[in-house]
Amino acid sequence: RTLLIACVFILVNLFTNEVNAQDYRALDSLKKALSKTTNDTLIVGTYEELFWHYYGVYNDSALYYAKKAISYSQRQGYTEGLVDGYRLTGMAFAQLSNYPEALKFQQLALKKCDQSKNLKAKANILNNLSNIYQELKDYETALYYQQRSLDICIKLNIERGISSSYGNLGNIYKNLKQIRPALKY
Repeated sequence: RTLLIACVFILVNLFTNEVNAQDYRALDSLKKALSKTTNDTLIVGTYEELFWHYYGVYNDSALYYAKKAISYSQRQGYTEGLVDGYRLTGMAFAQLSNYPEALKFQQLALKKCDQSKNLKAKANILNNLSNIYQELKDYETALYYQQRSLDICIKLNIERGISSSYGNLGNIYKNLKQIRPALKY
């Protein structure tokens, strides 16, 4: 029995080390790619990939790459990159429970998004704003942003966004103690 436990532990450890090695190789590849391109979309996209690698686990590192996307996009005058950078920065601040900063950056993303006319990104940002207001227990404001996100998702037929919005609306109505609308979603 002890031998079996030891074997399982060794196998899990070997697998974990292999996954970590793959993660580091992927990170190295992404970082090398940054030095080999001058394409704005690829550079900001690479910062976004690095952000997602760290997001939810190493949020300070995720925040670092989101801010790199902002800095690069500001220098290049790249509006879509600013939308992504602001949105990701807001998400990282939300993960760090810094809701005032999260709101600030999501609002900046929304403002830039209105300039770029990217409705899909706008739906995502509105959803993020709703989630932050839910964390702050401001359910009326959360409801406002979530409904706007849903409207865009329906207009663009973004099924995942529609599904997510319905679930979020149900939770918001539940938190507002409005059971009938909550059951609708």
